[in-house]
Amino acid sequence: MMLARDRIISVIVFLILIAASFGKEGSAFASIVPKHFVVKTNNGIEITVFPIAKVPIFDVELFFQNGANTEPLGRSGASSLMASLLNRGTPSRTETVSMKLLDQLAGSSHFGLDVDEFMVNAFGLDSEFEKILHYSIENLTSATFDERVFHRVRKNALESLSQIADSPASLASYAADLIATNGTTYARPIAGGWSDLQRITRQDLLEAHRRLLRPDRMKALLIAGRSETDPFLQSALKLLKVELEKLPCYECGKQLKPVVSAKWKPLDIPEGTLVLVDKKGFSESHVRLIARGPKRKVPEYHDLLVAENILGGTFGSRLTTLLREKLNLTYSVDVNFEFGRELGVFEIATSTRNERLLELLNVLEGELRGFVNDGVKKTEVESAKEYLLGSFPIGLQNSFLVAQRYFRLLLEGLSPKFLDEYPEHIRAVSQESVNAAIRKYFSYDRFISVVVCDAERTKESLKGRKSPVKVVSAKQVIETY
Repeated sequence: MMLARDRIISVIVFLILIAASFGKEGSAFASIVPKHFVVKTNNGIEITVFPIAKVPIFDVELFFQNGANTEPLGRSGASSLMASLLNRGTPSRTETVSMKLLDQLAGSSHFGLDVDEFMVNAFGLDSEFEKILHYSIENLTSATFDERVFHRVRKNALESLSQIADSPASLASYAADLIATNGTTYARPIAGGWSDLQRITRQDLLEAHRRLLRPDRMKALLIAGRSETDPFLQSALKLLKVELEKLPCYECGKQLKPVVSAKWKPLDIPEGTLVLVDKKGFSESHVRLIARGPKRKVPEYHDLLVAENILGGTFGSRLTTLLREKLNLTYSVDVNFEFGRELGVFEIATSTRNERLLELLNVLEGELRGFVNDGVKKTEVESAKEYLLGSFPIGLQNSFLVAQRYFRLLLEGLSPKFLDEYPEHIRAVSQESVNAAIRKYFSYDRFISVVVCDAERTKESLKGRKSPVKVVSAKQVIETY
């Protein structure tokens, strides 16, 4: 039998799907981005308001521009545990009462953490706005971080981390990420490392809470009502301002810098190395090719999107066509160019049978060297542009999605015109500009190959590889931090 909250959320999702069928009203908006306005609270918090709800649903999002990268060394996971305990009890409500109340609300309350931001989301029916908002803010400011609940949640986090070693795909991605980010502010796992989680105490959660709850480093989004004069919007905005102006700011004005992790020597891998993550008994080899790339704000961003699509973005891409369809080396291959605020990463993910690993690695090397040396064809560029332009509206199917994406782009420091100008920038991409971007940022020799496999059985078959080989155990990877 479904919980009351599950039924309510199902209704909400259904209403959103209905809302998605409503487009822009004639030529009311010259921009993809719906009309909106910005207000400021008395304590300086900027609220971006979109009065665009065509159904009685609201969305409140609070973004604190501090994240896991501000954690002290040796305490990775403290912020994640803190966020996961915010809905689990306050002085006026036990964990059980809190969870039951959340089930009864016509909406949701969620806390999340990323490398460089801490997020709060309150979402639901207009009729429940005050209750859901108050519930979220009370949890945010007054969570008790009960000792017994903390130990239970930490135990669950450790169990989840240990299970990564039993999944070759997860282990390969985890190892590749640690190697690519080693010695940077992005290095430590957001959910926490094995050793760090075991040494974390409740006091670390309290310190993370004080560090991240910074109204002076926060921006808010409100999607509610049908127009600026909508009585519900005016009431909701007034309530939101009151709640935000009451937020404590324990460390306002204090300089907060991302913490750079010291390089962990076993994962301080030179470029061009083949890393075998040893896991006995695996019959498949799971491969990750990883290299650092550019940050988010680079002029060649759109050229690199096209390059990504040509290399491995779709079923008709180069690597998928060659590795899957022609050579039958793998079932799938994913290419991801990740553009972070402070660090970018190029990653290629695939797998194959152990006996064909050498062939797979050699084919990948040949293709990636050719990608740089020979460049891409004009027909490939035009096909990728067509795909990107055709898929662009999929993520903008209703006004809520447009508003949320626009707000996130602003947080990343991008132009308010980014969404409107995206099609124009993609159309402007040329064969010459893509090849120039590939030559500037892309080099096979910068990649590190990470392979999760039975190293003893696999190493012998790799004697034909010229690149240096380093073997690390799955235990070493899991217990890095």
